Amino acid sequence: MAYQRNPWVTFLRKYGPVSDNDAMYDELVLNAARRNGVEPLRLDSGGLLEELVANFRSEHPRSVILTGTAGDGKTWLCREVWDQLGGDRSVWHGDATVRTLPLPEGGRLVVLKDLSEARIEDADRYLGGMADALLTDLHPTAYLVAANDGQLRAAW
Repeated sequence: MAYQRNPWVTFLRKYGPVSDNDAMYDELVLNAARRNGVEPLRLDSGGLLEELVANFRSEHPRSVILTGTAGDGKTWLCREVWDQLGGDRSVWHGDATVRTLPLPEGGRLVVLKDLSEARIEDADRYLGGMADALLTDLHPTAYLVAANDGQLRAAW
């Protein structure tokens, strides 16, 4: 019997317990799904995704920092929020580390999908802007930042 490669099984292997686990990186999971011609898994965020989208659609959105360890789904949540707010997929998949999007009720959303990818000057500028937004009522810019715990402490 000849071995037949199953694209779905090949894709699912990315979720296996291996030392080089590509499932920790949203971009790599999307690339693996594309290469294998399958849809990426849709996981239940426990209501967090819906809460984030509702926040950024509200009249006075609050800035949010998603923290945790690698593979927790921070980048996935940022991408899903981006998509649900009508963000352009080509911008998301571009090289920029910082992405901006007009918000439905006015103002704009600044997304740092991975603080570790931002240059020091970008991180300083945008984290400073986020601090201003947190301290100012009705700030026109809301921030969504994904950062590993240690990197956030080092940057801020």
